[in-house]
Amino acid sequence: MKNLIYLLLVSITLISCSEQKPVKFITLTSDSEDAKNAFMEGVLRDDQNEVNESEDAFKKATELDNDFLIAKVFYNSGIPSVQRENLIYAYENREKVSDIEKKIIEANYQMQIYGEFNKAIEIFDSLIFQYPDIPFLYERTANMKAFNKDFDQAISYWKKALELNPNSYFSALRLGLLNVTVGTEFMPLPEDKRDLEEGKKWLKLASDIRPNASATPRFLGNIYRAELELDKALAAYELALTKNTEKTSQLMEQNLMVAHTLNAMGKYESAREAYSETITLSVNNYWWAINHNYYAMSLLAEKKYDEAIRFLSQAQIDLMKIDDSKEVLEWGYNRIEFLKWLIISHSQRKEESMAAMNILNEKSKNDLDLSLNTALDKKEIEKLERNYAMTVLFRQAWSDILFGEYDSARTSLNKMYAVQKIRVEENPDALNRYYALSGYLNLMEGNINESLSLYEKRLERGDMGEYHNYFYALTLKASGNQEKSKEIFVNLANSPFVDWSIALVKNLAKAQIKTNL
Repeated sequence: MKNLIYLLLVSITLISCSEQKPVKFITLTSDSEDAKNAFMEGVLRDDQNEVNESEDAFKKATELDNDFLIAKVFYNSGIPSVQRENLIYAYENREKVSDIEKKIIEANYQMQIYGEFNKAIEIFDSLIFQYPDIPFLYERTANMKAFNKDFDQAISYWKKALELNPNSYFSALRLGLLNVTVGTEFMPLPEDKRDLEEGKKWLKLASDIRPNASATPRFLGNIYRAELELDKALAAYELALTKNTEKTSQLMEQNLMVAHTLNAMGKYESAREAYSETITLSVNNYWWAINHNYYAMSLLAEKKYDEAIRFLSQAQIDLMKIDDSKEVLEWGYNRIEFLKWLIISHSQRKEESMAAMNILNEKSKNDLDLSLNTALDKKEIEKLERNYAMTVLFRQAWSDILFGEYDSARTSLNKMYAVQKIRVEENPDALNRYYALSGYLNLMEGNINESLSLYEKRLERGDMGEYHNYFYALTLKASGNQEKSKEIFVNLANSPFVDWSIALVKNLAKAQIKTNL
């Protein structure tokens, strides 16, 4: 949900550098001009992917005006309970602000409290209908459209934003990022629809709009990585680093890109030195946990599974010594525990795997109980309980498949389907995890045609990640489609990107290639 908050920001004054013409913006409801300026700074920082700096600016806006409702909605404190309180307060007082602000608050409320993502999109579409000359509304609605896999509409909206404001760095950047994998906060086109040259074109425009923005060369580096031009990628990341002189989120992320590239080059010791630096540069404990996970993934690349587990266990000990919110520390601890569970499970250490999963489930239950204590109504309670049930069933089904407990896995998956099938209309991705795991289960049981059918249903909703792509390739291989399966295995083996999904299957893909499939 953290990333989705930034889909719903509010418009500010932007000035066209080429024409010195004011760009249409909305009126912000606050008696403090300093608070408005801080909010505007937050949006500008977010436009340049300076997430932590934008959060600082939004925080300042709320401190300058405690009743600046839009600022309260978009200030990401990193503490879920505080963010929730701010959102509810804004919603309860929404009649005090402008029409656009009111509807933006309503969209956030429906999405975050009740999980009504499509309803949030409907609200933003209605805003565009009412206010067709505000580029910001097109920019952020396009983000939501892309997240919902409505790429044609997203592209149309970003281009419209550029038409209204030729200096929309945000739109040029997002049009570029559609064509390359950059992380979970951005939704790229399906792999077969991406055009790296098109990505370069839009990033060139973004660079022309804001020559000093460090985000542009960083993401250009990602395109070079996708092309396996790793030396060019390193050069791009180093250029991005020259644009940062202070400890910022960009400095950390650009160092992280260097580490990822070294990892892709097979320079694992150098990569871990770079990952260690990103840990010291972590701008908050959210990133502290993530950076430790990346370090462990580099160990996985060398099949050093025990060392990775020991490293992560020590990270958890160190994390709990940090002076921070219990919610933040628990989130980081759980993030690390999830990766530990995956490593242990794929190492076929059943007893340890069950223990780790029990820890995760216990913590999920504690989170549920805390959330239920502050739930607003029956609708929110139903959402919270449903999400908890899906999380537990998902883990159980995945674990059962890994350890050959296929009947038990099918029972969990059937329960998942029964709960989620009624959610598809509101959330078209509701069955994504069911289809992916069911495809995996049927492969393990030897039901190849059924496995293919389930994977294809999952792929209708876009890419499913490297992990499931590996098992999809195994299914294709078993069905006789050697050409397609080989293509996937080669892509996985050569992947220059880093997350848990590729870390777990990259060596397996290499083994498939070595055996000539």
